[in-house]
This record gives sequence, C-alpha cells and structure tokens, in this order.
Amino acid sequence: MRFYFLFLLLLTVPSLFLSAQVEQTFDKNDDGKTDTWITLENDDVRLIRVDTSFNGKVDYILRTDLENRKIYEEIDYNHDAKMDDFYYYLDGILEHREIDSNYDGQVDIWVYLQEGVYISEYARDTDYDGVVDLRKTYAEETVD
Repeated sequence: MRFYFLFLLLLTVPSLFLSAQVEQTFDKNDDGKTDTWITLENDDVRLIRVDTSFNGKVDYILRTDLENRKIYEEIDYNHDAKMDDFYYYLDGILEHREIDSNYDGQVDIWVYLQEGVYISEYARDTDYDGVVDLRKTYAEETVD
C-alpha cells in the first residue's frame, strides 16, 4: 500500500511544477503598488497585464508568443474597468478589431483587415441592439 502511495505521489508532484505559471510583477511608477504583471502560460504564451492609469485596475492586456508576436490585445480606454477595444492577431499581424464604442459592455463595431492595415470589411450595430445593421465590404486591389 505504501508503494502505491509513493508511486502516485511521484507521478503527481512533477506535474504540479510543470503546469505552474511563472509570474513577474513590476511597479513602474514606484508608488509601492504592482501595476504590471507578466505571466508565462503553457511554455509558449506570455500574458502581460498593465494598470496604465495606476488606479488599481488592469486596463491593458496583451498576449504574445515567445517570439514577442502579438496574439491578442484588450484596452480599457475610458478606465471603467471594462475592456472596450479588442485586437486579434495571426502570426503577429492584426486580423480584426472589435470595439465597444458606447462603453456599454457590448461590441458594436467590427473591422476586418488584410495584411494588418487594409480594411476588407467594416460592420456596425448602429442602434446598439446586438444586431449588425451596417456592413461595408471593400474590394481587394492588387498592386503591380
């Protein structure tokens, strides 16, 4: 019985260390309060959370891969503790952006990009009822 207990213990303890996240914290404005947290997740993704306004609430979140290519970003522009702007990347290139323009907690603008800079589609919920009622698609242009 003791052998099985030791065997089980030896199997579970290393897995606890393998799944543990490593976090670093910083106090960028030297006020004695942490305002930046950097966490390594799953050995390949870095999560950065920042309180840019130093009010005790995270208002910027960034996920990057270990090559520092962006995967995802969130920004709380009006510092109400609710994120308002969301950016989605593929291989470090911005693919689309979602915006809560009236700060009600619901996304109402979607912007889809090509090559990270060219708008391919724009959608909007102009009356904030949760349904897209304005959509504009832009034709692809080729440059020779």
